[in-house]
Amino acid sequence: MPPPPRVPPVKVAAEADAPPLEDDLDGVPLRDFMPPAEVDAAADAAEDPAPPEPAAPLRPRRLTMKLIGEQSLDDADAASLNADEYADRVLGLKRLRLGHLRLGAMDGLDPCNGATHIYLQHNLISELDGLDFFTSLQFLVLSHNNLTEVAGVSHLASLLHLDIAHNQIQAVVKPATLFPPSLLHLNLAANPCAALRGHRRDLLAALPTLKRLDDLAILPWERGEEEDEETGGDTAEEQPASASSAGTRGGLSATGGSSHGESDTSGPPVDAAQGLYSFLRPGSEDASGRIRSKLAQIRERSRRRRAEVMEDTSVADAIARIASERERAARPGSRGGGPGRKGS
Repeated sequence: MPPPPRVPPVKVAAEADAPPLEDDLDGVPLRDFMPPAEVDAAADAAEDPAPPEPAAPLRPRRLTMKLIGEQSLDDADAASLNADEYADRVLGLKRLRLGHLRLGAMDGLDPCNGATHIYLQHNLISELDGLDFFTSLQFLVLSHNNLTEVAGVSHLASLLHLDIAHNQIQAVVKPATLFPPSLLHLNLAANPCAALRGHRRDLLAALPTLKRLDDLAILPWERGEEEDEETGGDTAEEQPASASSAGTRGGLSATGGSSHGESDTSGPPVDAAQGLYSFLRPGSEDASGRIRSKLAQIRERSRRRRAEVMEDTSVADAIARIASERERAARPGSRGGGPGRKGS
């Protein structure tokens, strides 16, 4: 038997003969090789970058005649005016639109004291002043500013609308002396004073001419007129019903033989039951009007009760009271299962 063929031994290259890793990376374009140890050393040696400096707060702007003209005059007209004509136009402006300008004060409005409408919302104004000679001013908006108190408007005899919402007004003390009696709309919403208990009640009592407060219409019952209005409403609602019933009685009496021998023509025809039904059915105009009026009265009464509850007790107190009543009603020893019901 012949011997198996001899396989030549495989020569393994020594580890020292292997090409270094740097040689393999030489062909990689735009790649600088750095061993990990050197990378860590370079990172440790690098200084941490300094934190960025906070941005400087925006400086308030000052109100000038030029700024008033730029905001309130038409660009095309302003370009064709000389200096004197430009000043005359600015002095004669009736509506000053000066919102979103970072104004720090109301100084500079004096030359335009003939204005009737002034818009100064979204600025940095912290004091309401500079309106000493604005006798014709009717509409003033200073919402979204930094006001902390109400002052400087009680002498404005023509002022009808004042919006100072979204400020920092803490309290309104003696509102009858702070606001002019001509005021119809007052907005103090989103101020700390608007969250105080009795805020709306006190302002309504001090300002009897107000029609809207904090962007909400003033309802008659809020001024203590609910009794008169309810009485009048009931009377108005009962009158059509009384007339109908009187007419029905008169018509039935005529049919059945009235002692006077006359029928009331204001009532429904009673020749048949269908006539009486068509007069009193809900689809008729009189009945639907009475229903709508009654529903409106019920809604207003419910709204008034909710407002009284919110005025007398906080929501948390009301919830706690309801929870305690339910807990008392759920006790095994309670009779009747309901709050306020006395056991025998």
